[in-house]
Amino acid sequence: MGKTIALVPCSEGKDPKSKSVEIAARDLYTGPLFKKALECAESLHPDEIYILSAKYGVVELDQKLTYYDMYLHNQPKSYRLSWAEKVLEQLRDHGVDVHRDKIVFLTGRDYYSELISHITNYEIIGEGLRQGEKMHEFDEIKAGRKYINQ
Repeated sequence: MGKTIALVPCSEGKDPKSKSVEIAARDLYTGPLFKKALECAESLHPDEIYILSAKYGVVELDQKLTYYDMYLHNQPKSYRLSWAEKVLEQLRDHGVDVHRDKIVFLTGRDYYSELISHITNYEIIGEGLRQGEKMHEFDEIKAGRKYINQ
């Protein structure tokens, strides 16, 4: 069996001090969905957790970034396709085997729709749920009241 990799979304909300200085990605994103997704991902104890960024692709939690203003859902299909190719390459560069490892998405559709056809073993937590429902789902998993297949 391979590793388990959790992928959480970036967020529109960002720490304002990041406009003038680089800060760790885990501190850059301040949106409630990001925070809940990260807490949920940590509670799953995966081998690795990465952030999927509309601008940078795969981002390590402690990677230093500055503020940016970009949204994947606003990008044309051509950008989203090249972004997905970049993400797959970055995952491989991080030692992720997209055919053997399990990829757990704690993201919205924009962040997985162009990726899942290239991944053999994946799970999407909160698929089809609205943001509030998804955050509740994350809380239920974190509290141990709901389980995912690991």
